[in-house]
Amino acid sequence: MTRIAPILTAVMLTAGAGGAAAQATLIIGDMLKGSGGMDYGCVQRSDLPTYKSARSACAAGDASGCATVKTFEKAKACGVRSKSYVVVSVDAAPGLIQISPTNDPAKLYWADARDFPLSQ
Repeated sequence: MTRIAPILTAVMLTAGAGGAAAQATLIIGDMLKGSGGMDYGCVQRSDLPTYKSARSACAAGDASGCATVKTFEKAKACGVRSKSYVVVSVDAAPGLIQISPTNDPAKLYWADARDFPLSQ
């Protein structure tokens, strides 16, 4: 997969807003809001789709999905809690960013940019 120079990289996001498309551009250094609970983020980028899918399945009552979520979180491979995050890199893959909790900047997590609103 091709990586684009981080300083020049930005992610264009499209989110439906009442039928109209709203766009936001994320760049390195942007501050993002945490959800107040366990946020979607994984140490390994390859774990993120499985973790997100398992969390959705768990929320729908699937015991297998809940077990998968617990396994990821117990291993500290996925799931992160912070009031805010800083974008530390933006990947060329659509919507993928690497974030760091502002309360623990040494930790890095891969995330889907659509899961985190910009801090105002």
